[in-house]
Amino acid sequence: MAPGAGCVVLCFLQGLASSI
Repeated sequence: MAPGAGCVVLCFLQGLASSI
Protein backbone atom coordinates (compact mmCIF):
# COMPACT_ATOMS: atom_id res chain seq x y z
CA MET A 1 0.00 0.00 0.00
CA ALA A 2 1.15 3.55 -0.68
CA PRO A 3 2.15 5.76 2.30
CA GLY A 4 -0.77 8.07 1.47
CA ALA A 5 -3.29 5.22 1.46
CA GLY A 6 -3.63 5.33 5.26
CA CYS A 7 -4.23 9.09 5.19
CA VAL A 8 -6.89 8.66 2.52
CA VAL A 9 -8.74 6.13 4.68
CA LEU A 10 -8.42 8.21 7.85
CA CYS A 11 -9.50 11.39 6.05
CA PHE A 12 -12.44 9.47 4.54
CA LEU A 13 -13.55 8.15 7.93
CA GLN A 14 -13.16 11.58 9.55
CA GLY A 15 -15.21 13.06 6.71
CA LEU A 16 -18.05 10.61 7.36
CA ALA A 17 -17.86 11.18 11.12
CA SER A 18 -18.04 14.96 10.69
CA SER A 19 -20.79 14.55 8.10
CA ILE A 20 -22.98 12.65 10.55
